[in-house]
Amino acid sequence: MSENILKLPVIPLRGLTVLPGTTVHFDISRKSSIKAAETAMLAGKNLFVVTQKNPVEETPGFDGIYNIGTVVVIKQLNKLPDNIVRVMVEAKSKGQILAFNFEEGYFQGKIDLLEEKENNLSEIEEEAFVRELKDTIRDYNDITHELSANALRSLMHMSSLKNLMRQLLMRVRVKYQLKQTFLEEDDVVSQFGTIISFLKEENEIALIRTGIIDKVKQRLDKNQREHILREQMQVIREELGDDFMSEAEELEEKIHSLNADKEVKEQLLKELSRYKGTMGNAAEANVLRTYIDTMLEMPWNNTTEENPDLQNAQDILDRDHYGLKKVKDRILEFLAVRCKG
Repeated sequence: MSENILKLPVIPLRGLTVLPGTTVHFDISRKSSIKAAETAMLAGKNLFVVTQKNPVEETPGFDGIYNIGTVVVIKQLNKLPDNIVRVMVEAKSKGQILAFNFEEGYFQGKIDLLEEKENNLSEIEEEAFVRELKDTIRDYNDITHELSANALRSLMHMSSLKNLMRQLLMRVRVKYQLKQTFLEEDDVVSQFGTIISFLKEENEIALIRTGIIDKVKQRLDKNQREHILREQMQVIREELGDDFMSEAEELEEKIHSLNADKEVKEQLLKELSRYKGTMGNAAEANVLRTYIDTMLEMPWNNTTEENPDLQNAQDILDRDHYGLKKVKDRILEFLAVRCKG
């Protein structure tokens, strides 16, 4: 077997991609993964970790994992409650899994170690990339506040573009698919493009969200201000009582002058009394005021002289109402009977 081809225990990871040059820890609970970690500890501590394409799949096959993963060295194993094991690893190099099978209770794989391509950027070019990335990181953190002051300071002190990108991906919330894309890319320029595109897109999304939140806040502030002003106006009206009582007195005069039966007036005066007691309750006051105004507009005992001309009645019905022939005929029949009576 070539020196670059290794047979190693394999742990498929759910929703996690490990990048070379980083130290991470993760929890495992599947019996096969625990067996793989324990076997690696007894045989040189080397292990291959690779991301599952579907995080919920319990037993992924060769097609269920990405073909590019990372060779790691196990630094620590800690057993936790509920049959969970926490694994701390130091990621060493990128590898491609050529074969994947289940033997002796755990997954094993034939791994081709992939050498990283040399950074072909000149010193000035790398400095330009680093400065652009740092400026974008500052913009990102000004909006999201995701990085702590110490984390941001640590990133700003880095001069290696590759290390800066890897450490950034360790410190910000990104989907594992983006880390997997970064891992599979062969050169720093492509990796830089992946990260810078992510940061700028996140910056734009964050700015849009901030704008939306500001607009909502302004609208809420406006509504709250209007509500407070309405409450203040209501208190002033209650204190003064002039306009309200003046309107109530005007309504009372209209009720007394109404050409209606005594029972009608008594009912309206009763509703007017309820209306006077609604100061401070605008909803109920509006309902009662509408009811009283409607009753005052009714003709009640007012009458007009009847016109027995049926032809005139038909002309008015035809002029004011289109169609409705049966309805009109019934009305004319009623008027004819009334005229004969």
